[in-house]
Amino acid sequence: MKALRFVGRVVRGLILALGSVLATIIVVGLGVWLFTAPTKLTVDFNSVLVLALDRGLSETPGLGPVDFLVRQTRPTMRDTLDALEQAADDPNIIAVLADLGQARLSMAQVQELRGALDRFRASGKPSYAYADVFGNGAYYLATAFDEIWMQPTGDFQAVGLAGDVPFARDLLDKAGIEPRFAKFEEFKSAFDTFLDDEMSEPFRRSMESLLESLSSQMVAGIAERRGMDEATVRRLIDRAPFTGAEAKDAGLVDHAAYWHDLTLHVGKYSTRIGVADYVTRAGRPHDEGRTIAVVYGAGQIVRGTPERSPLQGRIAISGRQMSAALRDADEHDDVEAIVLRIDSGGGSYVGSDAIWHTVRDIEKPVIVSMAGAAASGGYFIAAPADKIVAQPATLTGSIGVIGGKFVAADLWSKLGVTWEEVSTGENASMFSPNRDFSARQWEDFQSTMALTYDDFVSKVAEGRDLSPEAAREHAKGRVWTGAQALERGLVDALGGFHTAIGLAREAAGIGPDEDIELVTFPKRKPFDAVAALLEYSKEMSVVLGDLATVADAWARLRPMVQDAVIQPDDTLLAISPVIQIR
Repeated sequence: MKALRFVGRVVRGLILALGSVLATIIVVGLGVWLFTAPTKLTVDFNSVLVLALDRGLSETPGLGPVDFLVRQTRPTMRDTLDALEQAADDPNIIAVLADLGQARLSMAQVQELRGALDRFRASGKPSYAYADVFGNGAYYLATAFDEIWMQPTGDFQAVGLAGDVPFARDLLDKAGIEPRFAKFEEFKSAFDTFLDDEMSEPFRRSMESLLESLSSQMVAGIAERRGMDEATVRRLIDRAPFTGAEAKDAGLVDHAAYWHDLTLHVGKYSTRIGVADYVTRAGRPHDEGRTIAVVYGAGQIVRGTPERSPLQGRIAISGRQMSAALRDADEHDDVEAIVLRIDSGGGSYVGSDAIWHTVRDIEKPVIVSMAGAAASGGYFIAAPADKIVAQPATLTGSIGVIGGKFVAADLWSKLGVTWEEVSTGENASMFSPNRDFSARQWEDFQSTMALTYDDFVSKVAEGRDLSPEAAREHAKGRVWTGAQALERGLVDALGGFHTAIGLAREAAGIGPDEDIELVTFPKRKPFDAVAALLEYSKEMSVVLGDLATVADAWARLRPMVQDAVIQPDDTLLAISPVIQIR
């Protein structure tokens, strides 16, 4: 029996090794092909550019090998903006077509695309939007197209905005988990979902202000494009939902018809081409001329190198890596200005501060372009830039800090689990989830938090040329829309990536009609992807070997135990609240 088990282990090992080798050969071959295949083919005459938005638009180009595959079905925001700009002057493109029935976009992304569509429509080419079901954001975007088509029996569900915030304090109490967090100040509501059992007055006031600002932007945009006054739009929203036929009668859509009818109208014999395929074939605008660097940062901000998985590229903003990319761009002789594109709700204060220091020290002009969110740590890294551009619907601000831990002592007691500890210092277990802070530890921790908050506010004041009093008044952890932030001097202009490029031109002394080249930093080296593929193939072999281990319970507990407990070497977080707006 032992011999059979030994043979089984040997066979299993050989199978895994063989699988790993085959996976490496296939994936490396694919990676080499992706990097050596022709990058510029032809676009058929009489083509229609199709926007597929059902999977959303990533704000940063992926660096992992699988990212190059999924881009064919999930292009980035930059891909889409480049495609629309290139298509405007491309004689082979006759129109733009979008099915918005399942579009997944933030309000700020909708505004980014509305601006790009306006520039495309200036070419005189038509654009068509279709949906079987229209939600708030999808309809807001649809009004930027020349014609809106909707299925006659579909649902018009642009019924107004609502914000959902869960509160789980009672659940934690029942489980025996005590959230022990200090926050500065009252609007810093990132962990209120754990700290309270209902919405606090400052949190409610902030939410109401955000929703009113976003709703006003949406209503104004719809009214302008549909030739209605805002009061009429609000009345129609309050009367919705409608069928497609009813929406047409109300003047909200132009045609109550089916997708097939629209495709016949656009052109039965025209060729459909997606965004990723189009930019591969037609190329991108701004590929030669004076150089402007573009650095992307999306996700949570971390101190070191973010964790990677075999199926993902960069999943966070590394303070160290972003700083290196910015300094590389600054030291590059050809680069005349830098555009920093941010989509982040914050993260590590230490990581954020490292990026802040780099942005402040860069000699070349730095223009920040805020995407859906640039809040808390995301705003911190933007503050010292020469100019900050945000969409009216960008969620920003949240100037504040929060930190602490979840104490699970009662939970372990209920489960019948006891912990024994051996330590070498009075504060060695200060951040252990198995016990609460001592009175002295809690006092010291709050004092450190207060100092960090003061540091955050003072650096915002320095970067934005505000008085300390004005900076503190706009801080307190409160989230603002981009439109509200402009009124308070927290951003310099409203607009998107296109606006940021214009400001970068101006700062570098590049004329509006001069050719420019947009170069992404860090630069991608030809064999970087191959090296990454080799690394991932090794990781995949480990994953295969671990499939026999069942860890469902740990998978459920890990987010609470690992992500919620703040490590002693980085105890201070700058995180904006997660708000689901529907």
